[in-house]
Amino acid sequence: RVPVAPLFISVESLYICGSREEKMDGLQQVGPKQCVSGCGFFGNDATEGMCSKCYREKQSQLQSLASSAGSPASALAPAAAAACDAQPALQLDTTKCWKCNRNVGFTGIQCRCEYVFCGKHRHAEKHECTYDYKAQAREQLSRTNQVVMASKIEKI
Repeated sequence: RVPVAPLFISVESLYICGSREEKMDGLQQVGPKQCVSGCGFFGNDATEGMCSKCYREKQSQLQSLASSAGSPASALAPAAAAACDAQPALQLDTTKCWKCNRNVGFTGIQCRCEYVFCGKHRHAEKHECTYDYKAQAREQLSRTNQVVMASKIEKI
């Protein structure tokens, strides 16, 4: 037979050591704590003693205050994001689709944006292609089309 754990926890097991009366006097209860903002839910030490809802509200208020004040920390965040967007990520494993990571082997299709895709994501609109097809087509037309100008008429 396998020993079965009890289905309930005694009140004494909620306290670290000592008798129940000693712990009730010192208020050193190990069990769950109420939210510090007093909403009635249980708080967590990771969220500064608040429940998740109160913590999210506090974070959004702090964020809105920081953005309205124009603090230097909030000014650096968009600059850092722009620096990350400036360099496109390189595809190291060309045997997998860039979009869905499916193994394509030798049948992968390389797009003009220089990534390899599976048959499902080979079209530009399926993988949000960054290659500018319109500019490339305009350039090709300007190279191949002859310039048509009327010859000047000689005046008599």
